[in-house]
Amino acid sequence: MSLEVNISFRVEGSFTEGFTMTPMIPQQGSQEFRELGSRIRLPACPVLPNLYNECRNFTDEYTRRIEGVPDQTTTVNERERWTRTQMNLNRSFLDWIRNANFEVIINEIITRIFNKRLTDTSVRIHFVSNNSNNNDYDIFRRMPWDEFTRSTRSRMKFVLSQYSLTYNSCPTRLSELRILVIRGGRDLENSQNREINALRKIPGVRLIDKTRTIDNIDCLHKVLTENVYDILFYTGHSSSNNGGEIRVGSLTVSINVFVEDLRMAVSRGLKIALFNSCDGLGIADFLVTQVRVPVVLIMKEPVPDIFAAKFFIEFITRFAADRMSLSIALEKARSSSHFESVNFPGATSLPILFYLYPVKKDFRISRFLYIKVVIKIIKEGVWKKLNNMFGIIQRLSRRQYMYMLIFLLPLFSVFLLKIGILGPENYPLEGVIDNILPANIVDIDISDDEQYVAYVHNRGILLQKMDDLTAKNNIQLCSKNFEEIPPNSLPSTKLVFKKNKTLAIATYLDSARSNIRYLNVDNCKFEEKVIESSNIIFTSLDFSTHKNVIVATRFDIEKDAITAGLYDSDSGENINIKGKDSVFEGVVDAKFWNSQKIILLKNNGQPRIEIYNIDVSNEDNSYKLERVNSLVLKELKFEYAEKIVLSQDRKYISILGSGRIHIWEIDDKFKLKEIPKNIQNQLEGRTDVRDAIFYKKQILIPNTTLVD
Repeated sequence: MSLEVNISFRVEGSFTEGFTMTPMIPQQGSQEFRELGSRIRLPACPVLPNLYNECRNFTDEYTRRIEGVPDQTTTVNERERWTRTQMNLNRSFLDWIRNANFEVIINEIITRIFNKRLTDTSVRIHFVSNNSNNNDYDIFRRMPWDEFTRSTRSRMKFVLSQYSLTYNSCPTRLSELRILVIRGGRDLENSQNREINALRKIPGVRLIDKTRTIDNIDCLHKVLTENVYDILFYTGHSSSNNGGEIRVGSLTVSINVFVEDLRMAVSRGLKIALFNSCDGLGIADFLVTQVRVPVVLIMKEPVPDIFAAKFFIEFITRFAADRMSLSIALEKARSSSHFESVNFPGATSLPILFYLYPVKKDFRISRFLYIKVVIKIIKEGVWKKLNNMFGIIQRLSRRQYMYMLIFLLPLFSVFLLKIGILGPENYPLEGVIDNILPANIVDIDISDDEQYVAYVHNRGILLQKMDDLTAKNNIQLCSKNFEEIPPNSLPSTKLVFKKNKTLAIATYLDSARSNIRYLNVDNCKFEEKVIESSNIIFTSLDFSTHKNVIVATRFDIEKDAITAGLYDSDSGENINIKGKDSVFEGVVDAKFWNSQKIILLKNNGQPRIEIYNIDVSNEDNSYKLERVNSLVLKELKFEYAEKIVLSQDRKYISILGSGRIHIWEIDDKFKLKEIPKNIQNQLEGRTDVRDAIFYKKQILIPNTTLVD
């Protein structure tokens, strides 16, 4: 299966001065694009707008418009002139693109970023612009871009898009694909009837066609708001005038009148808008930017009824019945519509897709679930098999029953382990303890086996057995060994258990020196190896569960900024993060979830945690991070989070900061769930908690003063 790739190009410039196309891909962990650097520079070409306008004059003259001008027939001489003009436009456009080495640069980007070749890759090229109202950009996107695809026999597909990286998923339909049909223009009733009757025959499609009697705005408002649908299909007259106009009965109405109705439809599951009408770019701009419809398919220019009807029937068939992606269905529908070679030059270049989300996978009908099909499978398949199985069981002997139970018991045990009934205790959280730890703790950690605890406070470093700490016995381990750490370094000292019997201590000695040393808990001796750093103050440490890797956040004195990174715990060398330099930007704390996953805490506008898979490259031993989840912590009442605290069994997570401490249950899929109300009540008023540890069924926090 070939790779699907999305590349966005920011388009700037004009035909008189030339265009600059800047390739961009999403920046990981951010709501912004990252420029790739390999810019495409298209030279000035003032002849293209002139050729386009000549072709537009032909399409205006011989197709339907918003004014309802009847279709006309071209003479042989006129059609020849039209064909020559269209060919001149196509030829000049292709020369313009080829001179800029467009295909070569696209191939370089795919090879460098995705390690693929253009011939093996399906590429969607998204054009985005800050100013879609600019006349030159408007003509730029009306150019015959699909001619370039055909001429190169590549798998590039050119579409339009917006600067939108935040994807809000639509509700999933548990039925047929529902298409709401809106008819615009009574003079087109016969052709609309033929078109809609053909659509009814497409498998997997349910048409909602209630618009024959619509003759005013109120009627259309009612139809848009009282129905639930996946696709809005408008067939009739339209134009790009005044931001987009459609026909309602005998009236020409701005589509902006229905903005709230359409937004409601999107919130209910509207995913795609199809406009079988003329000159729809203005409508597409409105639906994507103002209504935020995920995908819109329109005709760029005025178009004849016969081509438009045939095209949309073919397109919906490919999409709904054949379950092709939108861009593939568009390509197949174009190639099946041969009307342009006879009567309408350039017609197959007119349909174009407009995407709201340039980084989202293309829509396929497989996203819609068919509950009737599922019921049929259950009736005809599963239920029949169950009846047969019950019949077999009734005929078993006592010995056969015993053998069957011996065989099924291990399988049932595995099932119970999976759902958590058997196996390790689920570690239910029972309460909060705040009278054991002192109030002035700088940093604290507990060993994985929960036998030892170590913490830093303003008088020194303490290492104790957890039993002694909870019993309030003042028995300290290794106390003399900590005396060599300067008192002025204690406020910035961090520690973490590398293993159950090894404690790592990061100390800031002076402006030029910081180090990490390892203490053996059994003999209270420091190991000889020391990881030295300069101009760094470590702000947090954590170890991978079985790899020799440290994740650390640190304050860079020279840059006056908090950064983060991975270290080899033996050599102290930085570990290369392959192709993901931006992952650690803005990180204030980091913890290993396990040896394959890492959790990062960020404060980008609002506290959030991001979870990444860790993959080690065999080629250069570098690490590759892939984000698997991102959670905005809306419940937090403070703007700046400081620390992540995880329970030993990874069932609970706490985020600390200047506001009230907050704890959630967290599952293996990183979904958060509120803890019981009685535990929440114990946390009320406990603010500015700087550190904490989970121990058995409790969370231990420093001695704090309750705040009303």
